[in-house]
Amino acid sequence: MVGENPGFDLNASEVIFGRVPPGGGSSRNMIMRNDHSFTIKVRTFVSSDISSFVNVESGFFIAPNSTRVISANLHIPKNTPFGNYSGKIIFEIRRK
Repeated sequence: MVGENPGFDLNASEVIFGRVPPGGGSSRNMIMRNDHSFTIKVRTFVSSDISSFVNVESGFFIAPNSTRVISANLHIPKNTPFGNYSGKIIFEIRRK
């Protein structure tokens, strides 16, 4: 949500940035674990009306039985109108 006063939300199943003022930013870390016996390749896609606000690392590999921290970074341009903006971060996971 883009609004006047900053706010936040903690959630184990969604990436929620809370309320961020225009010109502000926020980031959330996600932990991805590869429990397979093979390396996986991960690509990320950001959909909907947040794609111009959110940057997420993409095109990386995770070795077998390893974890990786992935950051989702949000930046709201100064001229963004107040409102509720939502979308999805999609992870495409394939065997290397």
